[in-house]
Amino acid sequence: MSKLSALLIEDDIDLAEAISDYMEVDSIEFDFAYNGVSGLELASTNHYDVILTDINMPKMNGLTMTQTLRTQASQHPFSC
Repeated sequence: MSKLSALLIEDDIDLAEAISDYMEVDSIEFDFAYNGVSGLELASTNHYDVILTDINMPKMNGLTMTQTLRTQASQHPFSC
């Protein structure tokens, strides 16, 4: 089975690691960003099968980051 590529944008490092550990069982590989600006940069320059984002984050919240990606004509699925 091929691995899924995912971006996890979460400012709580412990929570991000727990999510990653849990999803590793399902062959999902994660890149991480710990604020909205870093998440937007990674999402704009890489392809991901799925992007999971927190709503309340420093520098840029998850809703603004998602709206910005969508205006850039991104084809990424989102789960907030």
